[in-house]
Amino acid sequence: MKKLTIRLNISGKEKRFTAPKMVTGAVFQKTLKLEKDFDKRRDPEYLFNEYYPFLCAIFGHQFTEEQLKDGYDIREILPMASRAIDHVIEEMELNPKGEVLPFERPSAKRKEYKP
Repeated sequence: MKKLTIRLNISGKEKRFTAPKMVTGAVFQKTLKLEKDFDKRRDPEYLFNEYYPFLCAIFGHQFTEEQLKDGYDIREILPMASRAIDHVIEEMELNPKGEVLPFERPSAKRKEYKP
């Protein structure tokens, strides 16, 4: 899986952050909630208020909400949040129904999901 990264302008300098490999239970639950909310609600104010803390959590709080708001192009927040949601979902190996697939040994062949 490709690493999730973000570049912020902090104090006039561009800084690059990489999301940690570990996904906490709290981040996973928030991801599922936001994915459903994004499909149901199109209110930008609601989405932005939810996505700023979510993105900070995804990146392990390496930067603050204020640094994110001030140092990242507003037009890129929704696409970045979408990539972050995909990142968490892919890490958890969910099927299209949102069910967690059983973990398998790396040498074992993965069965194709059939709805």
